[in-house]
Amino acid sequence: MEAVEMEKQRHHSTRMEALARLARLEVTKAELAKSLAREQWNREVQVDQVAQLGEEIETKTLAVDKYKRKPAKIQKASTPTVDEIESLRRFKVEEEIIDAEYALTCDRIVSLKDKVPVP
Repeated sequence: MEAVEMEKQRHHSTRMEALARLARLEVTKAELAKSLAREQWNREVQVDQVAQLGEEIETKTLAVDKYKRKPAKIQKASTPTVDEIESLRRFKVEEEIIDAEYALTCDRIVSLKDKVPVP
């Protein structure tokens, strides 16, 4: 009888050890599932970022191509447009105004230096 009782206890303890291992495995499985989900989410975020960067690159490439073609069109045109002539005229007038203001400022500096007594 005692042998049967000992065998039951061994069986019971073996069963408990198996259940404990199973519980640990379930916890590990849950942690791995969380980790997998987190990594999949991060991957999706990175894929979205790469897609956005691709769109930005495409947009900027199109803009660069557009600006590269623009000077070629201007160079092909033999006569300047009215807007270009007006823009150039305005630029020259602004340049003359700035030169005049610069000369006036220099004259004021000289006159102020003359008024300051030298030690």
